[in-house]
Amino acid sequence: MDDAYRQQRAAISKRDLNGHHELAQWCMRHGLLGYAATELTECEAISPGNPRTAVLMRQLQSVARSADFMLLCAWSLIAA
Repeated sequence: MDDAYRQQRAAISKRDLNGHHELAQWCMRHGLLGYAATELTECEAISPGNPRTAVLMRQLQSVARSADFMLLCAWSLIAA
């Protein structure tokens, strides 16, 4: 997946806001949350305060909280 991300990232222009938004969404769908955060950081640099970036950041935070919860549950099962 890392290679797929890098290929997609290389294919978009550094200033392509929509391209970074789409790549961030792709990353979230594939569980690449760190890469999604990187893309949204790029979006914020390109267009500070962009409403779509804000929505995607909230989605990323929600997905990350869910992932943290699932990890905590898994560790609880292992420890039991």
